[in-house]
Amino acid sequence: SSNRLPALQCKCLHGSAGITWVENIPAGACRPCALGQISPAGTLCEDCVPGRYAGSSGATSCDECPPGRYAGSFGTPSCEECRPGRYKAVFGSTTICDECPPGRYAGTFGATSCDECRPDRYTDQHGSVECKALDNRLGVVLGFFLVGLFLLSTSFLVLSGRRASQRGLNLHRAPVLHFDNISQAIRDPQRPGGQAPPQGALHSRSSE
Repeated sequence: SSNRLPALQCKCLHGSAGITWVENIPAGACRPCALGQISPAGTLCEDCVPGRYAGSSGATSCDECPPGRYAGSFGTPSCEECRPGRYKAVFGSTTICDECPPGRYAGTFGATSCDECRPDRYTDQHGSVECKALDNRLGVVLGFFLVGLFLLSTSFLVLSGRRASQRGLNLHRAPVLHFDNISQAIRDPQRPGGQAPPQGALHSRSSE
């Protein structure tokens, strides 16, 4: 009718989009922006740019992706986690996560850095999720070397002990000259042990 007020066009609240028409009584036509979108002016919803996301409806701003995640497209509701073997150390990344270099690994999702392999393990590939054990052949060679070194040192100690024992035994067996042996040797130096000759031998010598 002619008594009706003209329709008024009003902006929606931030985070919503559309137009509110007021005709005698308020009539809401605003709708919240979907996930991955925002409405700074309250008129149109806009997609979040790469590297940012909006995780709730009616958001008024987009948040940066944290380290360990990235968003490579517009209108992202959430950032994608780095897969194992990859990492991302910066905020707001728009590219896929970087691979771990050789010698390092990332064994979990959303890694912000790569861990270094332990001294007894290694990895010679990019994007490793774990480190490999060192080659068993190296351990075998090292084991043989240690066993050989042990046997060599043991043999040296045994040989040294035998030589020392032999020297002590020779000293123990050395002849000892007693006074009786010395006197007998003086009486007859040609007889072993200084023993006196039989009586018959003495008579035969005197008769000569």
